[in-house]
Amino acid sequence: MLKYCILVAGITLCNGTLALAQAPAPIQQHNTNMLWFENWTGLSDAMLRVASPDGQVETIRQASGTPVYHLSGTTVADGIYRYELRASPEIRSRYGSGNATQYTANASETPTKVFYRSGAFLVQGGAIVTPETTTETRTSD
Repeated sequence: MLKYCILVAGITLCNGTLALAQAPAPIQQHNTNMLWFENWTGLSDAMLRVASPDGQVETIRQASGTPVYHLSGTTVADGIYRYELRASPEIRSRYGSGNATQYTANASETPTKVFYRSGAFLVQGGAIVTPETTTETRTSD
């Protein structure tokens, strides 16, 4: 009986570890004029909201795949841009796969949390830059 309890506990622990390993973990990526996220597996119905230093807010919605923010316009404000990313985890149920909002009838199959992440990126000279690569210029008095 003790061996059976240990076996059940081990299987439960392994299943929990696998579930944690499969949690969505998008990684912020950028080039000079775009911001997007990689490792998007398991998420859908994304909303990316970006606030520029001059107070303008742009919202990008994407039903599937990663949302992509493009710096646009002839004049781009330099400074820190802040973003908020929300997405629904895709779930698999006995009814098929889909996003969390499609399965509200059976609460036991609906995830309790929507994926959320916030962050920031830096624009200098009209291009998105990595903060580590920026340089300060000091003048002597």
